Amino acid sequence: MGLRPHQAGRARRSRRGVGGSDLIDSIEGVEVDGGTRMLNVVYATYVLFANTDILDAAGVEVPTTWDEFAEAARAVKASNPDVSPLALPLSLESPVGIKNDVLSWYWASEGSFRDGDGADLEDDDLAELLDYFAGLNEEGLIAPGLANMLEQDKVESFASGQTAMIVSATPHVNVIGERDQVNFTVGAIPTKDGFSGTPGATYASWGIGIADSSDHKEEAWKFVEFLLGAEQNGALATAANMFPANGDASPDESAMAENSVKAFEIWKQGAPVDEFLGLPAAEQLQRTLIEQVQQVLAGDEDATTGLSNAQVEWDDIIGG
Repeated sequence: MGLRPHQAGRARRSRRGVGGSDLIDSIEGVEVDGGTRMLNVVYATYVLFANTDILDAAGVEVPTTWDEFAEAARAVKASNPDVSPLALPLSLESPVGIKNDVLSWYWASEGSFRDGDGADLEDDDLAELLDYFAGLNEEGLIAPGLANMLEQDKVESFASGQTAMIVSATPHVNVIGERDQVNFTVGAIPTKDGFSGTPGATYASWGIGIADSSDHKEEAWKFVEFLLGAEQNGALATAANMFPANGDASPDESAMAENSVKAFEIWKQGAPVDEFLGLPAAEQLQRTLIEQVQQVLAGDEDATTGLSNAQVEWDDIIGG
């Protein structure tokens, strides 16, 4: 599809109707080689999951800032040493944890490593975040084994009551709720103290595109328009426990879990962001960065050095 490019990494929220060229302009897409090759259909966003029983026992509420989170984590650890305040999946086997569980905090406070078509990791705000996590880890507030932990391990740890808080995708509201083992709520990812901007909302999405080799492009385009129409897009989002890409569509909140409704409100108040969009070899970039972050959190190198080392490798990958 010859769709127009968008600002790298940050999604538009248009209230325009869809159909024809309006569809191209109003729905966020994924850009490759200067053109948008896929349109997002539904979104999942990442929010903070919090075990309410554990937090209540520790005498704390769901944290909204970095300082509040650190205080809550310490209170949880003091209240029940057998519970990990936070699980952080940073396995190289599935390196998306660096995006979903670490950079989501950075983007939540409007951090950005994008530099035109490339990236600049040597950012003071990003170094500050890594130092923050390193401090939490040094205090024993992050679940052990983070270098081997996968996303499913994190979810299982939370669902079984072994971990008080995690950052996870909104479809996990139903996954964890169906287990019916823990009482939990969701909140926005904590932001830096004093932050007053529009929080970035890290997301994943289902998308759709039309292959150049398709013999029926016009018919395929009609199907795309159908899926992204307000009524159908809202229904699809409801069925998937996700959020619609069409800004005029809404999921059926009466059919959603209470925590999904809360997450939808958080989503609407934020600015969708994934700064790996438009960068080549995203998984390789994530794996390279996660290798350095593991060392920073282990105390083997400082954050500035780790980001500088990652930048050298990123430049080789990106061609900077």
